[in-house]
Amino acid sequence: MTTEPHRGAFVNGLDENSTYDHYELLGLLYGFGARRAAERGSEEGITALGKIHKALQATDDPDEFWTSTAPSCARCW
Repeated sequence: MTTEPHRGAFVNGLDENSTYDHYELLGLLYGFGARRAAERGSEEGITALGKIHKALQATDDPDEFWTSTAPSCARCW
């Protein structure tokens, strides 16, 4: 997004570098969350996350991805 004086704000298109940066930051954030979960989570929660991870690795169907993880994630904490 860019802001120009007396003209307003404009949404910029995505280029390859900004998309790469976005996913790199997302990966760092997810890694941080995983580390915190491992440090602070209960044994049952970590076991549940392991099962979710295996289910995610086993599918390439987006619908199955969301339906199998959303209810499960609520039990992790």
